[in-house]
Parts: sequence; structure tokens; C-alpha cells
Amino acid sequence: MSLQAQELEKVLLNIDPARFPGFRCWISYIPETEIQEIGQKCLEMPKARGRGRRGVNIQVNRAKQKGLLAERAVHGWEGLKPEFLQAMIPINDEVIRLFTENGDGSMEYTTAAAEYLAINASDDDFFGVIDDVVSEWSEYRRVLEKFREGN
Repeated sequence: MSLQAQELEKVLLNIDPARFPGFRCWISYIPETEIQEIGQKCLEMPKARGRGRRGVNIQVNRAKQKGLLAERAVHGWEGLKPEFLQAMIPINDEVIRLFTENGDGSMEYTTAAAEYLAINASDDDFFGVIDDVVSEWSEYRRVLEKFREGN
């Protein structure tokens, strides 16, 4: 199978089996060139304060970057229970609007919900786990092979 075909193949990744048993995400690999393109879209110049400012520090809007990467890499999930969600992020009106339960008592997947979770949960809980796999070819290939063995 070519690299391009493997990039498109989705795998099911356990997020944190010890803390969130049964919570798994469908993810796919993101090539380095695409990660760089996403990073470029997230560069921002801070608003100038005062006159005559000499140095300008361009910054990466990390929240925007996480959202775009999640939008590209996460294709679905299963087993996200309301109590797992409460352990990852504070529950507020926006969370209640974005996350709805489906028939089996887990939270329904939407792209907006995945982006919100990526931006607002700690990296240890959600995004960091995914980012480590989707942005590193050797790690993704290891997960892909493990996934194939299980199916």
C-alpha cells in the first residue's frame, strides 16, 4: 500500500484506556507538509502597543492550530461518556449545545465538538494523544499495524 493510501486510511485509537475506558477516536495521518500549512494559517501578529515598536513577535494561535488539526485528523469517536467529558473540560452552555448524547449514552461525534475538545481539554486528555500519532509517521504506522491486527 502506498504512503498516500495509508495517509487516507483511518485507524481507531484508544485515547486513555486507564482513565477513559472504551473512548476511542477514528484518526488519520497528516503529512508534514500539511501540518506546516496549518501552522502557517495560525500565525498572528500581536496588536501594536504604543508607537515606535521595534521588534514584532509573530505568534502561533495554538487554539486555532489545535482546532484545524483536529478538524483534519479526527473523523469520529465512540465511547465518549458524559462523565469522561466532565473530567476533560468544564461544562458550560456551549458544551451543552455542542455535545449531545446518542442512543447508547455516549456523546455524539461532530466536527465542532472535536474541535472544541481539542482546544479546551488538556493535551494529556485528548489532543496531545492524537497529535503524537497523526503527526509522526512512525507512530502512526505502529498504531495502523496494531489496528489491522485487531480487525
